Amino acid sequence: MSKIKRFTVIYLLCLISFSGYSQSLTIQEAEDSLQYYFDQLFQSDGTRYLKNDNEKIILNRKISNLLYTTLNDKSSQDYGFEKLDKLSKLFSKDNTVRIFIWDTQWKNHTHSYYGFIQHYQKKKKRLLVFPLTDKSDSIQNLLKATLKSDNWYGALYYQMIPVKSGGRTYYTLLGFDQNNLLISKKIIDILYFTGAGKPRFGKRLFVLGKQKQSRVIFQYSARVTMMMHFDPRYKMIVADHLAPDNPSYKGLYQFYGPDFSYIGFRFEKGKWMLYNDIKVVNPEK
Repeated sequence: MSKIKRFTVIYLLCLISFSGYSQSLTIQEAEDSLQYYFDQLFQSDGTRYLKNDNEKIILNRKISNLLYTTLNDKSSQDYGFEKLDKLSKLFSKDNTVRIFIWDTQWKNHTHSYYGFIQHYQKKKKRLLVFPLTDKSDSIQNLLKATLKSDNWYGALYYQMIPVKSGGRTYYTLLGFDQNNLLISKKIIDILYFTGAGKPRFGKRLFVLGKQKQSRVIFQYSARVTMMMHFDPRYKMIVADHLAPDNPSYKGLYQFYGPDFSYIGFRFEKGKWMLYNDIKVVNPEK
């Protein structure tokens, strides 16, 4: 089963009515059940993943169903889900935007990402929950596309930087995509909400020379690590500059890695502006 078809199956199943059992759980009981499912999904004994792909599909369906039901409960808005250490959680400072993501590695060593956005509209006093469907394999014109939650470029987000442009708040997201055995990726994306409260990903706020992009994607060898984070000292997103270990490998990203120089993006006049060859003291790895 292809990655796209697998995702379609799982999220169609998410639309099925949830059982009376899941609806009757307290939020603490739901968290305990989710912890059990995640432990099964990531069950390890020397190797990180032991479940076959069909078992993982079933577990992801159970996690998706229960987490969706739980996040729609208003009492969940201030709940930290601290037991769920295998679930990536990213919250805005005012707690109106909360992102929950987890990953699954398949038999062929590719990765897919699942998640939800929980958005509280203050003016309407309404809590909205949106499933995220990873369609990263089929997205066209990725660097300029605006994406919906059901056509999402999947990644594990680890940092959120809210910025203002044109009177609207944009949430700049830093993420990691383990991708496959050869290539890993880091992503800088933009999340914002329509007037109806629906999430959108991608906005042409990134300026790389004369080029404007909706997001930035870095690809590099899965054998190395890449540093990328927002550094308050410089008020910049600071990242390793990537280059092939041999000039003849240009464009072959499985041979790319940090070259001990750094780049940065600084938010100026409503745009994230690229700066090359910046000087960084003791960058965090």
